[in-house]
Amino acid sequence: MVGLETEFGISAPGCAMNPMQLSARSVAAYAPFSRAGRWSQAVRWDYEDEDPLADLRGGRLARDLADASLLTDLPGSPAPSAPASASDDSQPGGSADCREPSAPSALAAGASLNQGIGGVGQSLAGGLCDWGVPGVGAGEVVRDLAAEQALPPGASLRTGKQLQRQALTNLVLANGGRFYVDHAHPEYSSPECTTPFAAMVWDRAGELIAAQAVAQLKAEGMQVHAYKNNVDGKGATWGAHENYLVSRALPLDLLNSLLATVLVTRQIVVGAGRVGLGERSEQSGFQISQRADYIHTSVGLQTTYARPLLNMRDEPHADGRDWRRIHVISGDANRFDVPILLKVGITNLALWLLETQPQALEPLLLTGDVVAQCHQVSRDLSLKTKLSAAGGEFSALQIQQKLLDAVKVACVERFGGLEASQIGSAAQVIELWQKVLDGLASDISTVADCVEWVAKYQLCQGLRWRGRIGWDHPRLAALDIQWGDVDGAIIKRLDAGGRIMRLACAAEVADAVAVAPPDTRAYLRGWAVANLEHTVGASWTSILYQPPGWPHIVRLSLKSLRPQPDITQYLHEQLKHQGSLSGQPKSN
Repeated sequence: MVGLETEFGISAPGCAMNPMQLSARSVAAYAPFSRAGRWSQAVRWDYEDEDPLADLRGGRLARDLADASLLTDLPGSPAPSAPASASDDSQPGGSADCREPSAPSALAAGASLNQGIGGVGQSLAGGLCDWGVPGVGAGEVVRDLAAEQALPPGASLRTGKQLQRQALTNLVLANGGRFYVDHAHPEYSSPECTTPFAAMVWDRAGELIAAQAVAQLKAEGMQVHAYKNNVDGKGATWGAHENYLVSRALPLDLLNSLLATVLVTRQIVVGAGRVGLGERSEQSGFQISQRADYIHTSVGLQTTYARPLLNMRDEPHADGRDWRRIHVISGDANRFDVPILLKVGITNLALWLLETQPQALEPLLLTGDVVAQCHQVSRDLSLKTKLSAAGGEFSALQIQQKLLDAVKVACVERFGGLEASQIGSAAQVIELWQKVLDGLASDISTVADCVEWVAKYQLCQGLRWRGRIGWDHPRLAALDIQWGDVDGAIIKRLDAGGRIMRLACAAEVADAVAVAPPDTRAYLRGWAVANLEHTVGASWTSILYQPPGWPHIVRLSLKSLRPQPDITQYLHEQLKHQGSLSGQPKSN
């Protein structure tokens, strides 16, 4: 299971709004489209299961010691960016849990009424009158015990007076994803996906969502641009995050070592390219990765200062007894299909190898300073820099090839071959991975249509040659920024000229804006948002629905990763009651 997140850069020349206000305005502009155009009232975020201060290494950071940028569980109050001088001095397990206890999430007899839900960020944000839900107001709550008993297992109830106001900065989407303000940026979180191809398609759908928000603001007279990139070249950076669900049984130290090796070396395959060296482009030049210069530690709980390769937040959004969510914050935002697919595919296959044949990985694990190695790989356009690994000195290209070779051997041993009929979606990943490595080893120009940093480098070199300019020229910095513009001309021209290898057609990406993946719980979330008018909230693990005429909100559990038949049936019945059979959720 995987999901991708993109924070968009946002600018509006001449606009008096600060970045937080502009981001909030951008998200609000998309609200009328967030439910596939069927309902005017947006569906907002349910914060009840948010737990941003739990640490994978053990324990929980005390709330009063946490930087404000870590507090992403506050309804109506987007977490700010951290100051540049901030540092992470907290120790895992050293702080007591200072959260207030949450209400029980399940009902003893299938359904009951939960009263007095407390705790900062633990109730659904948004008063019921603000939701536009009819039939709810102040006064005595009348319980319908028969209706409560008919709820699916794990469902619970909320009352209107327990809900708080939330600004319109956090939207749940018809495709099962999320569009919201995070750290002064509009951020798109894709729905949960089961294949690298699906992750790529639904990630690209986020570009269309951001472009639609921009178009709406332009129609209102604002000159706004949204950028799918990671830096402004002047010191600011924002994230493109990846989330992988892995077994909690995997040793955390070994998991961190493997992922550090993968993340440092895969830059040569999936980097987006950047003009400038250093956080503030103190030196002129070109490097492979947008994010590398902003990575300062290997692991950490923080995401906006002293940035780590791997975020240690222990928020699985699933059964925490079985699963960990690996949160990668060091990757680049990509405009090309192949690097999006490969960053997910390579990481997935490496994690699979760790689960099945960990001994094959041991010689490849980096033993040196992984932060320094991350910076070195990004700045080495020759791809020859040697890195210290358990099995010797290897270049990033050599480690990637050895990792791919180990994956191939394991697939043949376990499944009998490398065909799609034998290994499914992994076949496409392996084929493209090998194609890219072969091109990087022989002639990088042969893979310019599928390696983003190579394509950007070629374009910059052409501009340098024609204009007889150096890497410090502002035209090159402008090209780098314009590359990420979701409505800009550069990517459109490359597409029109056949200079980008597209794996998904435009129609597939457009469909993913309004429809969720059919094989994960995201389908139920997205279906409810699109089809049930009285869906009022949702999260990764819940749907909040108020049946017409009820004084309660039903909270349906989505802890199961697949669409659940009992919840499917319940939502189908609600659609009948709504009086419009516009479709049926699928049951797997």
